[in-house]
Amino acid sequence: MGYLMRVLCAFITLFIFGCADENPQENLPDSTPASVSGEACESALTPSNTFDECLPADTDYTPRTNGSADDNWESCISDSGVYSQLELSVSSIERVAGADAIADLLWRRDTVPSPDDFLQARDIYTVEQGLRTRVMRRFDPHYDAPPDGNLSCGDESTYLAYPEYCVGPSTIGPLITNAFINGIEGIEPLQNAARIEAGLLWFLYVSTIKEAHTCIDVTKDCDSSWAYYSGGTQRDGPLGLAAVVDALSSETHDRVFDGILALRCWRDLDQTTPAENLELWQRAIDQIDQALLHGMSLILRQKALQVECSTGDYADAHRSFLEFTGPLFGKLMADYPQDLSDAWESPDFSPSEVDELIQVNFICP
Repeated sequence: MGYLMRVLCAFITLFIFGCADENPQENLPDSTPASVSGEACESALTPSNTFDECLPADTDYTPRTNGSADDNWESCISDSGVYSQLELSVSSIERVAGADAIADLLWRRDTVPSPDDFLQARDIYTVEQGLRTRVMRRFDPHYDAPPDGNLSCGDESTYLAYPEYCVGPSTIGPLITNAFINGIEGIEPLQNAARIEAGLLWFLYVSTIKEAHTCIDVTKDCDSSWAYYSGGTQRDGPLGLAAVVDALSSETHDRVFDGILALRCWRDLDQTTPAENLELWQRAIDQIDQALLHGMSLILRQKALQVECSTGDYADAHRSFLEFTGPLFGKLMADYPQDLSDAWESPDFSPSEVDELIQVNFICP
């Protein structure tokens, strides 16, 4: 049985037999984490990059911070290089802050997370109107919506029938729920922390794209797209997913942020609701999509290299991350190479081979 199917079965089992343990406060295991084997990387590895050709495309928007730009975009509110919020309050910022707080508890630390760390992290995840509420209804606009026009993934019949489109309730949510349950029980703490990391990063990635799409009809969703990527910050102070991308490649982060500015520029030039200038919107979407997909490729490459420099449970944790994100990543590439597809299916995949395959099959944004 495949990994994702095992996770889904665990989720279904919980659904059938009740959720009394959704937030257990009684009979908790000892807070001492289970013993782990192996060694972590002594220092964080960064994939080697050649950015000589990483220049904006002719159709990309670039801010006028140098006084001029030859990008075929009209002057707009984004020209200063600063994202200008459409609304004063953006609730998505708090969700990204929650994801960062979970990261500090579970994987962005020097020690193995304890059952109590997982419990605290799940309290953050399940807070009212927090991360879980959005994970469990998130759809991925890369895939076709149900033909009946129902864009909601909140109902079971929809997400079971369209699992790729309804990636939140069908795939991300079950993974995270199962990882929290096992982590609280002291089972595979490093691996389950990595699964939660993979699920939340994929959620932030999909959410950035999703909100950019729904901004056509709901103008404030442009703010949410910016927030889900950056944590509600400007270019130089990234949080959440933006901080992860920026740590690997500031050039790629710049390209993504320019794409977010392009989205805001389009909404400044087309203030109608629903929007009318969909050609310009598509240019902004393509700019975000290409740059952000490249950013996700860098994250996967780093994880592959960390498998190679780690041992035991530490290496298995990075593999757990890749076992979830690798296949999802592959589905987004129209010409995903078969040898890379095969690599994710093998428990003994070569990290250096994966690194090379991702590198040679990507065009710089």
